[in-house]
Amino acid sequence: MIDSHRLNEPEAEILYNFLDSDGRWIRAIRVTSPQRKGLAMGRLAIVRGDRHEFDFPLVPRETAGKLAEFAPERVLLLHPEGNGSDDGEDENLS
Repeated sequence: MIDSHRLNEPEAEILYNFLDSDGRWIRAIRVTSPQRKGLAMGRLAIVRGDRHEFDFPLVPRETAGKLAEFAPERVLLLHPEGNGSDDGEDENLS
């Protein structure tokens, strides 16, 4: 399910920092500007993938919601849905 909905883009250049599931480790993935806004607005989520220890797929909110039903520990970041008035850029500066 995760790999078929993965939205990570190889050419993404913006580092997006987040906490790992244990809350102790800061992780980062590379995103595009629209993806960063999608994360801040709750349209996209970061989940733990299957490929290796540092596999953090970017997926649509709906995919993260389905994953949370049977493996909630794999949903690492999913902000509440917003209207775009505050895109959260200050929280995610690298």
